[in-house]
Amino acid sequence: MKNKIIIVVLFSFLVSCNPKKEQDKALELNKSVKVTLTAIVQKNDSFQLFYKEEDNATKLYDENNSVWIDVVASDKPQEIQFLLPENVLPNYLRLDFGVTEIHKNIKINGLNISYLDKKVNINSNTFFDTYFIPNQCIQVEDKATGLIKLQKDEAGTYDPIFISGENLKFELQKMYK
Repeated sequence: MKNKIIIVVLFSFLVSCNPKKEQDKALELNKSVKVTLTAIVQKNDSFQLFYKEEDNATKLYDENNSVWIDVVASDKPQEIQFLLPENVLPNYLRLDFGVTEIHKNIKINGLNISYLDKKVNINSNTFFDTYFIPNQCIQVEDKATGLIKLQKDEAGTYDPIFISGENLKFELQKMYK
């Protein structure tokens, strides 16, 4: 009888500890900044998000401070989520759209950045110019709908990127408080 009681108590203890670990893991993830790009991407590719914690817009982005995500093609809007390392609070972001020259058009519906219980929501109307500036490899076809065309620059280089500026830095710093 004692063995049955010990087994039941031990089993109850193990079962009750497991949800606690899941809750702790969820809380730990919430300490990370999450960047979610909502877009229509019609070709499989990999996107990269760079981040800078420094308060210096002119400092170059470092490959070590970036996150990659594989994107699966879809004709419908999808959420492309980048989870930054824990305790990283960036001031500046750079979105790199693809590593291969296979895209013709991408439609950006918006971008959300969340940290703890706070969010910065950016729709397609404010994404361009207000928060992100494209390089020469991105031609903005229609700001209202978020349609962009990826292309080579004048030198023949293919490296389509958007770089954030002071407006996003201001919003991010408000979110961290």
